[in-house]
Amino acid sequence: MYEVVFKDIGLRLPFSDFKREMLHWTKLSPSQIHPNSYAFMRAFELVCDYLRIPASKNVLFSFFTVQRAADWVSFRQTQKMFEIFAGKVRSFKERFFLVRPKSEAALDTLLEEAKDGVQERHPLFHLCWSQDHFGYEPRDFY
Repeated sequence: MYEVVFKDIGLRLPFSDFKREMLHWTKLSPSQIHPNSYAFMRAFELVCDYLRIPASKNVLFSFFTVQRAADWVSFRQTQKMFEIFAGKVRSFKERFFLVRPKSEAALDTLLEEAKDGVQERHPLFHLCWSQDHFGYEPRDFY
């Protein structure tokens, strides 16, 4: 993960259910999402919490669309709701952290439960960079 996402935007682990849902739905790893999109997701979660409605991908994508670059994906506002985070985002790829779970509890936030007696657990979302997202059109995520 990029340093700016933790240091300047204030993302904390483990990911919320909403962020895990977004990563799974968009078929992206955490490092493929532009830092501004993490700021948008957090602001969106706070607004939903204030309004006492659950934050969900369906509601988020009624205000945002998927925008792609060669090596990252962002969420573009269809209606101006939030200011972009301009701080150190321009050079966000220069500093990053390798994030690894160190406990069983941390691993549980990344892996789905074993089902139907099958002991194998699968990641809830991509844990490293993946091309899967790019096999879909941006409109497929709305």
